[in-house]
Amino acid sequence: VVAATAFFAEGEVEEALTTLGAGCKSRDIECVALIVHIYLSIARPDLAKKEYEAAKKWADDSLLIQMVEAAIGLAVGSRTLQTAQYIYAEQVSAPGSSTNPAILTAKGISHILLGAYSDAENALNEALTIDSKYAEALAAKVTLAELKGKKGEVDEAISRLQSSHPDYILLKDLTEKESAFDTAASQFSLSSEA
Repeated sequence: VVAATAFFAEGEVEEALTTLGAGCKSRDIECVALIVHIYLSIARPDLAKKEYEAAKKWADDSLLIQMVEAAIGLAVGSRTLQTAQYIYAEQVSAPGSSTNPAILTAKGISHILLGAYSDAENALNEALTIDSKYAEALAAKVTLAELKGKKGEVDEAISRLQSSHPDYILLKDLTEKESAFDTAASQFSLSSEA
């Protein structure tokens, strides 16, 4: 798992999956969780679900398998979103988990995807109360503010994210999109002829 994590962090996805034994029905729950994470990160929820289904047969009661199911639920959407929300709500109520910003953020994201914006706001604010610089919660706040049409909140959330995590992927993506837009816009000019 450690070697595969290092490969994945360096962008060596294929090497990471090979190291973990992807597709070989691994019976190591941590391997399965990382395989699913990698598949979701490369937009292959079909393969992630296949790994999850195989692992569920022998580790159905495992907390990690429930978290894998919830992650797939967030990635796939539709009916599985409600399941993901239930899993995160259950985890938040578990002893010690209510102070985990990652679980609270995941719960907030599940609420965003379900359209329950006030519940999402509460979960994300709770996560940020625990860790005011938690990158994923700040990024989720950007998304939530945008969905609510609150330009001021979007700008504030982006500013908070930039000040604590200037290299965060969302910020890089926004910069690339702004640059691409500016390049495209520069190819056009307004005509004063009417």
